Amino acid sequence: MPSWVERHLQDVFLPTFDGRYGPWSDWGLCSVSCGFGGVKNRSRECNNPEPQYGGLKCSEQPDLGSDIDTISCNFVQCPVDGMWCAWKEWSECSSPCGTGKKSKQRECNCPYPQYGGQVCKGQSAEEADCFEKNCA
Repeated sequence: MPSWVERHLQDVFLPTFDGRYGPWSDWGLCSVSCGFGGVKNRSRECNNPEPQYGGLKCSEQPDLGSDIDTISCNFVQCPVDGMWCAWKEWSECSSPCGTGKKSKQRECNCPYPQYGGQVCKGQSAEEADCFEKNCA
């Protein structure tokens, strides 16, 4: 530990050195993986040189700017997986008498798949036997 005399001599004879920022770090990861509103940061340290002998810290020198830099990132829409809408009504029986067929459909647009999202799994149509009445 320096003596009082050494500290006093430093104060009297050594010039002050204000701190300066070192280089920026690499950019960090975006705060969101997709969609809008993401940000990423980079930082720098006040060590080129560090303030010495009563010199100003970087944060005390407005002309040096901030130690953190932030930009917007990830302007890619998030994938939207498709989902089935409700089944539509059954069709009329294909035969007015005896055994026939009826069908119903549904669509994969509630929502529609977008931006690389998955299509709906399963069938978009169903078919079943139907019987209206006996044939004469």
